[in-house]
Amino acid sequence: MKKNIFKILIVGFLVIMAGLVVIASDIIVKQGDLTINKLTTAGSVGIGVSAPVAQLHVNRATEGWAGWIENSHTGGTDSGLLIKAGDDSSDTSLLVQNKAGASILKINGLGNVGIGTTTPGAKLHVVGNVRFASVGSGVIGTKDYVCIDSTGTLSRSDTSCA
Repeated sequence: MKKNIFKILIVGFLVIMAGLVVIASDIIVKQGDLTINKLTTAGSVGIGVSAPVAQLHVNRATEGWAGWIENSHTGGTDSGLLIKAGDDSSDTSLLVQNKAGASILKINGLGNVGIGTTTPGAKLHVVGNVRFASVGSGVIGTKDYVCIDSTGTLSRSDTSCA
């Protein structure tokens, strides 16, 4: 009990020195435009969510982007976003789902990209119809669409792919 009170006092002092506000055992931190709604004892941070399900869980309940990562550095080779995850076909490096939770795009640890499948077996694995449309140089109405349907049949169309 004494250790917990001592920890709370130290944390409280450090928070006051940093200009932050800490409330109860679920820490609520506010400083400037940053609000962290929950910092769990497991080290998870929730922004806009009270029960984070990952180490970082961001939720925006209103219109607008839930996250934006920007690197404005223009020189050198280390610019952009680096994601390190997995190194085999069963690992997921990136998974994109719709609001209903259905997977729509997956990149596995081998770098295979799956669209419409979560088990991509090639560098690009698409389940469903694929459409390629010319951009800029073609004139609509002169068979500018190259289509591959679900049976693998290749066709051209001047309007769209079915």
